[in-house]
Amino acid sequence: MKKNIVVAVTLVAIGFAFGFGLKLLMWLLIIVGVAAGVAWSLTAGGKLGEDDVEEVFPDPRPEGTPDVRHQWRGNSAKAPHAK
Repeated sequence: MKKNIVVAVTLVAIGFAFGFGLKLLMWLLIIVGVAAGVAWSLTAGGKLGEDDVEEVFPDPRPEGTPDVRHQWRGNSAKAPHAK
């Protein structure tokens, strides 16, 4: 009978230790993940501090392709095909 009690108490203790260990591991992963995200965003990897929008979001079009926004500026907001 005493052996069964010892085994039960041991299994409960192992269960608590395992659960507590997983909880600590979860918090450790959260803290490391947040720290890595902050470090990434503050360095060149994130490019969040860049002033030049073209550097962060480069234009995929070739150099000679006209930008529609610039075409519309001088035409008083008329459609490009309207004369």
